[in-house]
Amino acid sequence: MKYDFIKNVIEQFKLSYFKTNDDIEKQKIKAMLNQCLRICDNYLYINLASKKAIEEAQKLNINLSKMHWQNQSKFDPTRKVFIFEHKTPIKMIIDRILLNDSDINNILESIEIAWITKEENDILDKKGYKSNRPDPNLAYKEAGIILLPITN
Repeated sequence: MKYDFIKNVIEQFKLSYFKTNDDIEKQKIKAMLNQCLRICDNYLYINLASKKAIEEAQKLNINLSKMHWQNQSKFDPTRKVFIFEHKTPIKMIIDRILLNDSDINNILESIEIAWITKEENDILDKKGYKSNRPDPNLAYKEAGIILLPITN
């Protein structure tokens, strides 16, 4: 399986989360889950970008499907143009892991990441969608963000 190692780590964090009654420990475990999911980001195939991000990338001769957060500083040194955005916020993915008996592989496989512009991200935040998007498609629609498939 693609995520066997990280899946096992996440399962251990999940067990630890439910074994403790200490709120501080639970916060620490959620922070570690956050880091695990961000490690997964490095191995995900990025296949979405906003229409505006694609237009900006074309101006700069950048293929966003080949870019990840860790190499963004090479093509957007101050991170002022692009945002590497989880369509469903990490906080919600963590909640899904902890509050569901769903297969962790299915959760990891369902993660969608899109390149959007900084301006679009600001609109999502102003509309209250920074870390809570019960319906990500609706959130993007309300923010006027059009996500399109991108390819290698």
